[in-house]
Amino acid sequence: QFLHNHIESIANEINQYKIAYNEYIRQQNQEASFEDFFDEISQDENKYPLLNFFNVTNIYTSNPIDEFRIRLQTIPYGDKIYPITTFLMKRLSDYANIQYLYPIVTFTNYLIEKFNHRIKRNDASETTISYYLTHGSDCETIAQLYDGFIQAWYKLNLNELQYGCQPTKFELPLSQEDFATNTKLAMVLLNTTKDESSILLAACLRTIGQLQNEIVHFFHNKIVNDADNNRYHQNAIPIQSIRPEHILRLDADVISTKLITDGFTISYQYGKSRDIIYDYEEIEITLRNMISCLPLIDTEKLRFLNYQFELYSENTSLINDVRTRIKQESLKQNEKAKLKNLVNGMQNDDILHYLGSLDYVFTYLRNIDSETTNDSLTIQSFVENYIRSSVCLNDNVLQRPPFATVNLKYIIDLYELIEETAFDKVLRHYIKQNLTEELFAIEQRQSLIRKFSDMTFKKETIAPSLKNINSWIGILKRLMVRVLSNVNVSLDAPIQIYLERTDLWTGNIIESDIQTFEVKDEILLQHTYILLKGLEYERDKLSLTNTKPIDIEQQSTLQKNLLQNSETQLLKVKTWHNDSISNASMMSRVIKSDKTTIKKMRV
Repeated sequence: QFLHNHIESIANEINQYKIAYNEYIRQQNQEASFEDFFDEISQDENKYPLLNFFNVTNIYTSNPIDEFRIRLQTIPYGDKIYPITTFLMKRLSDYANIQYLYPIVTFTNYLIEKFNHRIKRNDASETTISYYLTHGSDCETIAQLYDGFIQAWYKLNLNELQYGCQPTKFELPLSQEDFATNTKLAMVLLNTTKDESSILLAACLRTIGQLQNEIVHFFHNKIVNDADNNRYHQNAIPIQSIRPEHILRLDADVISTKLITDGFTISYQYGKSRDIIYDYEEIEITLRNMISCLPLIDTEKLRFLNYQFELYSENTSLINDVRTRIKQESLKQNEKAKLKNLVNGMQNDDILHYLGSLDYVFTYLRNIDSETTNDSLTIQSFVENYIRSSVCLNDNVLQRPPFATVNLKYIIDLYELIEETAFDKVLRHYIKQNLTEELFAIEQRQSLIRKFSDMTFKKETIAPSLKNINSWIGILKRLMVRVLSNVNVSLDAPIQIYLERTDLWTGNIIESDIQTFEVKDEILLQHTYILLKGLEYERDKLSLTNTKPIDIEQQSTLQKNLLQNSETQLLKVKTWHNDSISNASMMSRVIKSDKTTIKKMRV
C-alpha cells in the first residue's frame, strides 16, 4: 500500500519540480517562454486570458496502449479489480494470433476437400502452390482463399511450437510475395504426423486454438466460477469447424481504438491536461463481453488429408467404411471380364485418374445414410445427386457407360478390378529399387517364397477361401498399390500386420478366415514384390500343368477367336509388314492362299 501511494504521488511531485524550476528561470529572465504556457507550467491571465479554456493532449497522435499498460500495473490490486484486462494485457501479443486462425483453417479445409484421396504424395511434394493458383477450373477460388491465408500467415507472431512430441520453429525465410512460388503444396496439406511436410501447419493450428482455450478457461474459473461444470467443455467446437464468430479478435489496435473512442477522458485541471484518465471499468466490461460468448476449441482431433493410393491409415479405412454403409456384392464373371477388357484398353493416365476418382467417391459414400441408398442407385446417379463438385472426376464415373451405370453394390469389386489393372499396366513398371529382386540372393528369394506359401495357401488348416493362390496374388498387388506407393512407409514392418487388415482383402474373406493363418515376422513388407513374383510364377506353372491338349478343330476355333482380338489383329499387321511384300511398291494386292480357294482377301 505504501508503494502504491508513493507511485501515485510521483506525477504530482514531478509537476511541482517543473513549476519550481520554471519560476526560478522566469525570475532570471523576467519573462516566461511560450513553451511554458504550452506545457501549462506558467500562467498570465492578462496576456493569455483564454488559455485556461484550452487543453493540450497527444492521445490522438500517439498510441496510448503502452501508457495504458503501465498505468494498469500501478493500480493497487489491479489483477483483482480488473482480472480480465490484466490477464490479457500480460500476453496481448500472443493472444493477437487468435484472430488469424479462421482464414488459415478456411484455406486448408478447401485444399483437403479438393485433394483428399486425389493427389499423390510425390506430386504434392514436387508441385508449388503457385501452380494451383493459375491452373484448374477453381483457381480463382483457391487464389482468393490463399490471399486470406498468406495475409494471416505472415502476421502470426509465434516462435517455438510443438505438435505432440515433435518440436518445430515458426520461421519465415521467404518474403510474402515469394511464398507461393517457392513453397510446395504438401506444406499446406494437413497430413498425418508421420509426414513432416505439414507439421508446422498442424502445430500452428493447435497452438492458436490452445491460446483461445487459455482465455476461456480463465474466464470460467475467475469470473463465472463454473470450472466444475462440464457444459462449456461439451460445447467445444472442432478447430476445423470454426466460424468467424467463434474466435477472439483482439490486439493492441483494438484496445487502442476502444481507449480513444470511449475509454478515456482528459484531466481539465490546469497543468494536468496531459494526464489521461482511463476508464478501466469500460475496458474490463468490453473484454468480458467479448470473451463470454467464446467457445472452447477442440484441438485434439484434426481431420487430415489422405494421399492417393494410401488407404492404409491406422484409424480409418475408406473400403471398410463403404462396406458398412452399402452391402457389397461381386460382379458376375462375364460382366467383370467385359469391364476388364475395357479398362485394359484405356490409356495409363486414364486408369490412374479413374482409380483416384473412385477414391473421391468413397469419401462421400463413407458418410451416406443407409436410408439414402437403394438397389437401383448407380455410380453416376450418386455423383449427380450427392457430390457437389464433380468437375475433376473421370468421365467413366460421370457419364460413360458401362462404368457410370455400375450399381453401388458392385463399386468395391469394380475398384479392385481397376486397381489390379493399374498395377499390371502401370505401377509394375515403376517398382522401387529397394523392393526389387536384385537386392536378394536367389536362395533367399526361394526360401522366402517357400516359407510364405507354407504359412498361407498351402497350409492344411487354412480357411477354404484362402486356399486359392489368386487370393494371395490379389492382396499382394493391393499392398503394392495402397501401401508401398507411399514414400514414407516403413519397409521393416512385418507383412503380417497388413495381411490382418480386412480392407485389403476382397469381400468374401472375413475376419475368421484371416485368423486361420499367421506369417512370421521374418517376412517383411519389403518382401512383397518378391512374394508376388514367386506366386505369379507358381500360378502360371500350375496353369500350364493343368492345361489339357486340344484337338485340331478346337485349335482352329481358338485361332478364329484370336483374330477377333484387336491385339492379335495388330500382331498380324506387324507380321505382314515384316515379310518381303513390305518392300514392294505401294499398290493394292490380292493375296490368294490357293488357286482352288474361292474367297479372296483384299489388302
